[in-house]
Amino acid sequence: EWFKVRVLTNLLGAAERTPFDVALLDTFARASYLELDYRHEAANLERFRTELLPRLGSSVYVPRSYPAVTTRKVLATEWIEGEQLARSPPEVINRLIATGVDCFISQLLDVGFFHSDPHPGNLLVDARGRLVLIDFGLCAEIAAFDTRHLTSAIVNLMRGDVEGLVDDAITLRFLPPDVDREALLPPLRRVFEQGRLAAATQASESLGGGGRRR
Repeated sequence: EWFKVRVLTNLLGAAERTPFDVALLDTFARASYLELDYRHEAANLERFRTELLPRLGSSVYVPRSYPAVTTRKVLATEWIEGEQLARSPPEVINRLIATGVDCFISQLLDVGFFHSDPHPGNLLVDARGRLVLIDFGLCAEIAAFDTRHLTSAIVNLMRGDVEGLVDDAITLRFLPPDVDREALLPPLRRVFEQGRLAAATQASESLGGGGRRR
């Protein structure tokens, strides 16, 4: 509440913003506060080990935590020897693409609890070739209602249906109902078109014998 009053309201002017903006800032404040408590992160980590790993077999790994010696300011976990996925050889990255997709789709649609900060530093490959997830400070819940619409969003994303994707984002409350579609749709279409061109170029290079590979 202190953060909401002193920062969101007084500093950022939340009282003058729309309810959607205030909810967005409130969510950011709560997540930021919880990320500073390592006991919360340890609980997230154990939940992933319990609920996600059994669904994925041996291709994905989450390190163990040690609650007995974890405090609000100190997180004790298993040490992982590994290389960042983004810095791994192309053949390793290609092999783990399907694993990564399965991993995050399962979080979103099966578990209803997902890792919210999967940047390159948080995705490792260990000596056994497993995809290893670390840093569970930012995680979020998804209601059963939202998982159904997330499925629709994934389908529209794969189809390149920009209008349908915006509809899904509104239903999922990622965007406000009165979002300016006329301003939003053109840049989104450009992004999708650039993605198609990049994918076509990459596929052409691969079929041409992989001349750029080392």
